[in-house]
Amino acid sequence: MVKTAQMAVVGTALVLGGLLTACTGDPGTAGPTSTSVTTSAAPTTTTAATTTTTSRNLALPPGVGPFNSAVCVANLYASGVVNGLIPYLNQVKKGRPISDAGWQDIQTTLPDAIASSTPQRGLLQQYGVPATFPAYQDSDDLLAAMNAVLDAGKAKDTAKLAQAFDQLQTASALFGEDCGALTRG
Repeated sequence: MVKTAQMAVVGTALVLGGLLTACTGDPGTAGPTSTSVTTSAAPTTTTAATTTTTSRNLALPPGVGPFNSAVCVANLYASGVVNGLIPYLNQVKKGRPISDAGWQDIQTTLPDAIASSTPQRGLLQQYGVPATFPAYQDSDDLLAAMNAVLDAGKAKDTAKLAQAFDQLQTASALFGEDCGALTRG
């Protein structure tokens, strides 16, 4: 069946190529020897809030790390939450309400991400990340931002959701930078 479908596609391309050649050539002159078709995907119009953070050029103190990526479990969950919220924020920006199912999704998804990210401080300690490293404060800020998003979801408040999302994006970017410094060798 796959071979039949492939043959049909090739046959269709040959027929269309022949028609294109016949339609573009002048009578008595050969048509083009090759044709190319350029297709492009329709442009997407999703827009996410942009967060600008200045790199802090973090480096671990001498003799510490680098660590494996397991030290940054909250980074994975934060990225997932940010990416999962973008469609809802795009709706809000367009003046559209978030559906009840959307609010329910936020309310049921965030507690798992928060619970999975909560051990982050303990992981930093377990791996021996110095207490002065910014990842401790940034992971606390990340959890606070996730909780703010959850609170906005429970309240079904789009203004609070947008504000909490901005906090979450910033906290996620900062913690992501921490993780980059922690895990690069």
